[in-house]
Amino acid sequence: MTCVFCDEKNPDFTAGRLDFHYWRECPMLMECAACHTIVEVAEYRKHLLKECTAPNRPNPKVAAPVGMCPLCGGEVGRSARDMKRHLLLGGGCPKATRKPRAAAVAGLR
Repeated sequence: MTCVFCDEKNPDFTAGRLDFHYWRECPMLMECAACHTIVEVAEYRKHLLKECTAPNRPNPKVAAPVGMCPLCGGEVGRSARDMKRHLLLGGGCPKATRKPRAAAVAGLR
């Protein structure tokens, strides 16, 4: 099976193992600090603006704008591929707690 977010192909992925990968490992996903929902890193600002229901959520106006990484604040480019490259290549985003594995980065080089 293959992760639809980071494209990691892993023969050990079962439906349950893939769910665990999404929940704890996939470098393209993150846990919202306010509501604890797992969201795409690239969609975090949108999540804060439209989806997060936590009363203590960060102000979306100070969240990283389009083209910037919400984790490190670095400029990454506006496309989904740009964000994917930032999160998966060269050890991934320096502020990400979920680091890429070789199986996920093979197709981006």
